Amino acid sequence: MKQKQDIPWLTPEIKRLIRKRDRIHKKIKATKSEKKSDTIKKHRSLKHQVQQKLRTSYWNYIENIIIEDSKLKDSKPSKKFWSFIKNQKSENMGVSPLKVNGITKTNPQDQAEALNHQFHSAFTTPKPLKLSHICELKSLKSETHKFEMKQINITPEGTSKLLKNLNPSKAIGPDKISPHFLKEVHHEISPIISDLFNSSVNTGTVPNDWREALVTPVFKKGAKSKPENYRPISLTCILSKSLEHIIVSSIMKHLDIHDLLYPLQHGFRSKVSCETQLLTFTQQILDYMANGKQTDVVVMDFSKAFDKVDHQRLILKLKRMGINNKNNKLDRGMVIT
Repeated sequence: MKQKQDIPWLTPEIKRLIRKRDRIHKKIKATKSEKKSDTIKKHRSLKHQVQQKLRTSYWNYIENIIIEDSKLKDSKPSKKFWSFIKNQKSENMGVSPLKVNGITKTNPQDQAEALNHQFHSAFTTPKPLKLSHICELKSLKSETHKFEMKQINITPEGTSKLLKNLNPSKAIGPDKISPHFLKEVHHEISPIISDLFNSSVNTGTVPNDWREALVTPVFKKGAKSKPENYRPISLTCILSKSLEHIIVSSIMKHLDIHDLLYPLQHGFRSKVSCETQLLTFTQQILDYMANGKQTDVVVMDFSKAFDKVDHQRLILKLKRMGINNKNNKLDRGMVIT
């Protein structure tokens, strides 16, 4: 479990003043009342200095982050900025004591086991496919789909460009290969990495390291003592995410070209988002009300939605959209892992 990090704007000078202030405070407690006057004045003076310097150092730190971000070519905020924002949120600092069957878990190992059990239990056991679906899967294997997706072919040039654009500040995955290293040697290693990517596409398999992830529990809402109120965030290997990016981009291109996505889907698509969904929805409601029509809204929320995706049915859905053969085989391998 992560410990609270040191406050970055707490300079050595301020730390020295804090230690001095605390020593004088102890001295006040140990001194008789008639001799405390001068010591109390000294303590108040130091206390004021600490507060003033802390305030100045804090705002200087924020100003430096803004100045550094303004000099970056990338329009996105830096890792330093997000680290600062994260540290302001006390709820993100580690995991609180957990209660399991009335027993409080404070040991990190016990907490990890409790959370692991919760995350594992959240996955729903897939229901067997209907006979009609099984027959459809078999027929789709031999048929040529009218929207057949082209075989993904990854070139050294494309791989080099992808690695060159990696964010070097991203966290390292289980394979211990840093994005900074991949970015620095992108030109030299791109032929090897592209061969590895193409091998994965052609065989439908990925290296074992890419099947692993470092899981971090993140608190969502409710009581912090309940394991079910945490969600797992998986940190995977950089190269695995790079291949995933290529596959997702290829699939989305195929779906867009053949107009296979539902037109009112705003999630996980470019140029649309939650904001556009809300605007469209609000406008529709206003139009109905302006025309004097009865307007009723039914809102549904799927608990642990991503954990309940049936892999077999997802593969069937992909096949129906022309994502077949080797592309689908690799998708299946990555979905299951």
